[in-house]
Amino acid sequence: MAGAAGSQPILADFKTQPEDFVVNEVFAEPWSGAGEHLMLRIVKRDITTAAVARQLEAHYGVGGVAIGFAGQKDRRGVCTQWFSIHTVEDQPPAALEKAQTLQIDRHRSKLRRGSHACNQFDIRLRCVSDVQALTARLKQVACGGAPNYFGEQRFGGDNLARASAWLGTRKRLSPFTRGLYLSTLRSFLFNEVLSARIAAANWAEAIDGDVCENDVSTGPLWGRGRSATAGAALAIERQALEPHFQMCHDLEYAGVSQARRAFKLQPGNLSWESDGADLIIRCDLVPGSYMTSLLRETCSVRAAR
Repeated sequence: MAGAAGSQPILADFKTQPEDFVVNEVFAEPWSGAGEHLMLRIVKRDITTAAVARQLEAHYGVGGVAIGFAGQKDRRGVCTQWFSIHTVEDQPPAALEKAQTLQIDRHRSKLRRGSHACNQFDIRLRCVSDVQALTARLKQVACGGAPNYFGEQRFGGDNLARASAWLGTRKRLSPFTRGLYLSTLRSFLFNEVLSARIAAANWAEAIDGDVCENDVSTGPLWGRGRSATAGAALAIERQALEPHFQMCHDLEYAGVSQARRAFKLQPGNLSWESDGADLIIRCDLVPGSYMTSLLRETCSVRAAR
């Protein structure tokens, strides 16, 4: 834990039931009200985003490329998100397994990953071993942020091993699987650089040679193109990535361009309240940030499967 090294672990139960993890997807602009894409706002419970998308494919008789969504939401939770379907049909499905349509609209274009403004979280940690200490750590995060790690969901199961084995061969895959593997590998490399910055005690501040966005230092999402970092920042980056030279090399020839990601996760509207031995936490996170990454800086959770 970057912010409380050596501190006594705080234990809590996480996702004991789906209602302990509530997420609401928020967009900055309303839909156009007309266009080729049917927009469905759907709440799902204890089911993956991909599983809901497959149900929509079957109902509307379209291929996977006709379905759009802004992000993969956790299976274990109650998550509300929008889907787009390229179809002339205007009616939502009469029934969905473990999901319900809340609202319909139309829009000119397909939903793209990361196109939403933020995710609003409302979570309950149960049986917290020290509510007062956890509250103190949340205050630290509210002031100084947390390391913006890609969460374990990005690496689900053996995705990293499968992606690493595929990268050297680059055998033909479905667009979805190929994108998943490339994203998994880039996320792993970013986490390696972030861990090196944490070890150097300078993850939360800009150092010589850093590339900053909105006054926050950033790390590489590896791909084609030279790293924009220099000086001390480049030295740490190179040392962190040296054991993964071949992975970096192969990613450069896999058709993705290098990009940047903030080292610091700064939750918006972070608040909390106690309920006996439970703690309810609410906050907004920008697309691509993980609640699990915030929690790892404050407590050790025992997650239900």
